[in-house]
Amino acid sequence: MMERDELTRIMRMIFLAALLSGSGVLLYSADVSTHVLFRTGAKQALDPANDTVNAGYYAATTLHDVDTDLAVGNIKPGVNIFGSTGTCTSDANATAGDILATQTAYVNGYKLTGTISTQTLGGGGARIFLTATGAGTWTVPADWTSSNNTIEVIGGGGSGKVGGGGGGAYSKSVDVSLTPGTDVSFSVGAGAGGA
Repeated sequence: MMERDELTRIMRMIFLAALLSGSGVLLYSADVSTHVLFRTGAKQALDPANDTVNAGYYAATTLHDVDTDLAVGNIKPGVNIFGSTGTCTSDANATAGDILATQTAYVNGYKLTGTISTQTLGGGGARIFLTATGAGTWTVPADWTSSNNTIEVIGGGGSGKVGGGGGGAYSKSVDVSLTPGTDVSFSVGAGAGGA
């Protein structure tokens, strides 16, 4: 029968070999009879790109360190994911019909694209907003009246690098002659960026 000291020496050698090969971990207690070697495969790392957990052993970490998107601001309120309780708001009530066309907004976690193209105001007139930056075309509506219209434009403002930013230029034209159904080219410039 093997002596206790000899058995302990052999177990330590197995433990060292397992650690050096990266193939296992040895757990033991003062009682030699409870020495156990767990084969766990190669050391692994969690991947934020998928939810696969490969067999093996892992270095101590937090899930937030693996994937920084695991943040309370990205989780719905009242939902707890791995100890992170969400704070993302969900009380907005806008609809696509409340947002100007070509503009987008997030409501309760969903991206909405606006559908407002005209608003009828008191006095029977219509006001049309063209706000998307860049070049575009606008189709003159069928009810366009060349003798009773106003076109107003406001340019992009200046940056506020020193002091306050400058306001955008304003221009107004009245009774512009256009043919209903034709396309008119326009360009909306972006404001200057601050630094």
